[in-house]
Amino acid sequence: MAGKKAVGAEYFYGQQYGLAKEKQQRVSNRKAQASSACVVVVCTLLFSCLFLMGLGYTFLKANLACLNWELQKIKQENMVIASEMEKTKLEIAGLKALDRVEQLAVTQLGMIKNPSIEYLVMHDAFAQKGNLTTDEAGLVAENKAVKGKGAVTENNTVAEKEADLFKKIYLLVAQATGERG
Repeated sequence: MAGKKAVGAEYFYGQQYGLAKEKQQRVSNRKAQASSACVVVVCTLLFSCLFLMGLGYTFLKANLACLNWELQKIKQENMVIASEMEKTKLEIAGLKALDRVEQLAVTQLGMIKNPSIEYLVMHDAFAQKGNLTTDEAGLVAENKAVKGKGAVTENNTVAEKEADLFKKIYLLVAQATGERG
């Protein structure tokens, strides 16, 4: 054979062609086996990724449901506290009521309600009875008090008697309240 090669004789390609074909088949079989293994690995990875995504989604939804439940619980607690605050505000308003404070002051503290005492100015009464001015009525009343020392005399007229009576009442009220007249 070496001689044939050297001379340039014809080669026998049939034997080499069969070997090349077998070699190609072995290579293609190896490629097919490798590609089927890759397909299996890729499919397994794909399914595991989808499974993990579904598992993660389920976990997030369960966590969200738990948080919503806690939120509803807190809202209910807030409503209860708000209603208690309103009740407390109404109770405070009832305790601050002026009628209640006045009643407690009278019953528990022994205070006395203001009897609404009104003071009359006697100078105006003199001025109206005798058609005198306020200053003139004051002078007349002072003169009569000095002369008669508050006693009614027989010579006094009816107007003077009424003026003396008003003067006495005024002096009694002034003494009772501690004023000087």
